[in-house]
Amino acid sequence: MTYQSPQAALDDADRLANAARRSGRWYANYLVAYAIGTLILALLVGAFPGSFGAVVGIGIWLVLVAALTIYQYRQRATIKRFGALHSIVIAVWGVLWIITVVVGSLYFVGQLGWWIGAGIATALPPLVGAVVVYRQTR
Repeated sequence: MTYQSPQAALDDADRLANAARRSGRWYANYLVAYAIGTLILALLVGAFPGSFGAVVGIGIWLVLVAALTIYQYRQRATIKRFGALHSIVIAVWGVLWIITVVVGSLYFVGQLGWWIGAGIATALPPLVGAVVVYRQTR
């Protein structure tokens, strides 16, 4: 590329940098879908105690995770520190999900209020991650 002026080169570089930054926004959408999925999973497990809720919930969860994985692999760009952010979100979510299942299975079987609250709690890490990504990709 040849530019008529240094300002044209700087403008082009700025435009490309902005486009690259915005192209990482897909990850925020991924995290929102993940948050919705975990809430639905908790609601299914809580609304249908026993194996039915677990089997249906895990089936839907596996389809969602597979779809999100395919979506993620089709993206061309990522955000700065993607690996660290993703690791933190999934680790915190995992701890909350383990607490949800263990405590819910021991003390709150059939009590939908627990599962609603726990579903909201497990949705928070991906939602916070989505906010971080939205801010980073403005």
